[in-house]
Amino acid sequence: MATTLSPADEEAVIRNRLLAQITVSKGEPPMRKLCSLYVLFSRAIEQGDKGKASEYHRALLQEIAGFEFQARKTAAVCEANRREQQQYERKQAQLESAIEQAQRDIGAKKEELEEARKVRQQNEEFEALRRVCMEQPRRSATRAEIEKVEQEIASIQADIVRANQAKELRKKQFALLMHVINETGESEGLPPALQME
Repeated sequence: MATTLSPADEEAVIRNRLLAQITVSKGEPPMRKLCSLYVLFSRAIEQGDKGKASEYHRALLQEIAGFEFQARKTAAVCEANRREQQQYERKQAQLESAIEQAQRDIGAKKEELEEARKVRQQNEEFEALRRVCMEQPRRSATRAEIEKVEQEIASIQADIVRANQAKELRKKQFALLMHVINETGESEGLPPALQME
């Protein structure tokens, strides 16, 4: 019965097989092939067969060279992957730094925008007040108009005083006239009813 492995365990098994080159897509695995050639070479030496020993020796050296080449290739790939990982980490750090800077810039721009909105609102309020002020007459014109009205008031008051004085004068003159008429009527001997007429 087969046991089920977790994804992490499966990954570890695959990694170990690839590193040890136990499994290959075609042909015999390199380690097994190397071991079998070594065994054949050892047997040929034990048996004293120099021709077969020489043949197995060449094949063994060739297989070792291939194995070393594969190991160097794997090491080069690992080194390239390590450098790529370091470069990725540097780029990731640069990207995170750029993101943080962008967030700080956005915060600063938001503050600038809020300040600009306040300034704009104040400018609009100022402009509205300026328009209201511009609709009103100038202070010098208003003062001149006030002075003109005050002069008119003073002139009217002077006219009223003169009219009151003239009225008092006419009243006195009328009273004097009536007095003179009454005296004249008495001196003439007219009855009082005729004196008034």
